[in-house]
Amino acid sequence: MPGFNVQTSLRCVFSSTWPSSKRGVRGVRSGATCQCVAGSGPHCKDFRWSEDCCEGQVQHMHLTDSAVADTATVDFIVSLVHWFFPSFDYRWLLAEVRDSLPKELDFLNEGRNCEKAMENFKKLSPKLASQISVPHIYWEYSTQRILAMEYMDGVGVTDVGAIKALGLQPADVARLVSQTFSEMIFRHGFVHCDPHAANMMVRAKPGTKEPQLVLLDHGLYKSLDPAIQSNYAGLWKALVFADSKKIKEHCIGLGAGDDLYALFAAILTMRPWDKIVDQSIDHLVVPDTPEEREELQGYASQYFWEVSDLLSRLPRVVLLLLKTNDCLRAVDNALGAPVNTYLIVARTSSKAVSEMERKGSFSQVWKFWDKLDLEFRLLTWKATALLFGIKHFMKSLGFS
Repeated sequence: MPGFNVQTSLRCVFSSTWPSSKRGVRGVRSGATCQCVAGSGPHCKDFRWSEDCCEGQVQHMHLTDSAVADTATVDFIVSLVHWFFPSFDYRWLLAEVRDSLPKELDFLNEGRNCEKAMENFKKLSPKLASQISVPHIYWEYSTQRILAMEYMDGVGVTDVGAIKALGLQPADVARLVSQTFSEMIFRHGFVHCDPHAANMMVRAKPGTKEPQLVLLDHGLYKSLDPAIQSNYAGLWKALVFADSKKIKEHCIGLGAGDDLYALFAAILTMRPWDKIVDQSIDHLVVPDTPEEREELQGYASQYFWEVSDLLSRLPRVVLLLLKTNDCLRAVDNALGAPVNTYLIVARTSSKAVSEMERKGSFSQVWKFWDKLDLEFRLLTWKATALLFGIKHFMKSLGFS
């Protein structure tokens, strides 16, 4: 990371207002849109986690100009391919780039997203809020090209060895990640759409052995309109409980159509339809055997044109939810993919559906009934799984 570029960018944007460092700034990481530097500053007296309390997210020089050229290149390639192959229509990708890129390059917008996300947890998910942390933004030093914020410490969210070294359990981290994004998607309707492993860290919550999730890179967020949020929550509730009728209903509600709803469910879960509607507790867990990976790759090539058609039908925000889902699946798999993350999805999506559908004088009564119904179904589900496990164990010992 060339120090000249960092210092030049700081001088161009901040002039003399950038907080001085006794040791000078140092590079901590680099991403697609920015370099991140850390150093001491006037707010260090309030910092608990590290000597370095200020972090500057510095946009790469000339990135705005190159982004215009990159967008034009994508436009040309997508249009050319569509001209040669009319059924291969990825012009929706260009529309999404044009919508999202200016927002990602505006670091003030990223700061606002960061604060709004945390405020949502405090207001809508207060029991979880203490286990979520985002950087404090120093607005007086921030511009569209530099975001000045609190330096956040932690270990990688998929670094199992480092997580255990902190005295934390990977399964607890997996549950926290699942809870965090289930609340965001199904209840807040304001979603971090780039939750890959590099954008999340874990540390011990102060004074406890509980994990605290640090969310980084808040440039790409999407707000879900009520219809999409309701259908997406209903779809995941149906997927967890293998309710084929409701799966079809909500897939169609999200734009998949009567002909491609099963394909949409398969893309969302990375499971074939016969597994999706299987009543076993682990029917949505993606196996990691070479044979089944090869089977999934075969499906991708077999249904290439249908997938292309489906992606062109879906609202763009749903496409970003697919991306978010893939990122979270990768994190979950790295942490051991515990089955109980699907129980979290079931509870949160069911609660969201109940909150959206139960209105009027007796709404609290109906919500309580919905909760009882959900917990009874989950209890039955887990009891069935336990009995199956006992039967399998006895059989392995030679008992018929």
